[in-house]
Amino acid sequence: MKMALKTAFLCTLLLTAGCGFHLRGTLELPPGWDSIAVSGDNPNGELQQNLVSSLQSAGVMVVEDADLTLHVESEEKSRRNVAIDSAASATEFEIELATNISLSDARGEYLLEPTRIAVQRLMNHNPNDVVGEAAEVRTLERELRDDLIQQILRRIRFLASSDANKT
Repeated sequence: MKMALKTAFLCTLLLTAGCGFHLRGTLELPPGWDSIAVSGDNPNGELQQNLVSSLQSAGVMVVEDADLTLHVESEEKSRRNVAIDSAASATEFEIELATNISLSDARGEYLLEPTRIAVQRLMNHNPNDVVGEAAEVRTLERELRDDLIQQILRRIRFLASSDANKT
């Protein structure tokens, strides 16, 4: 029994390693990218606060006066129906969370032109569970915000690595 369990574990390990799976890891930035100023339309909003926390937990110093400035606009939420039933009632809808970001250097030149980043999720609509659906929407929006932040961090990582490769 122990041998079969060890064999199954080893096979699983080899399959996940063979497919290229690896943990996301932390945000690793080259020298010169270790401090960033974050500005935005809503500095006390959840998006900007969570983004600052994510940058800080990745070892980036978020200061007011840095060589790099990340500008984050307020998040935009939208909801649209994607499926309706025979009575023309929505049965499924899409929630989208989006923001515009840009990254500039100390001279004000864009390293990343103003760019729209958006994430979407589908959700089933249950007219009989209004309270549960409202809680599910809040949870989904929180997850979307986390995904949006991860996309922003990936853009910064890409820009930093391409900048490091130039020098």
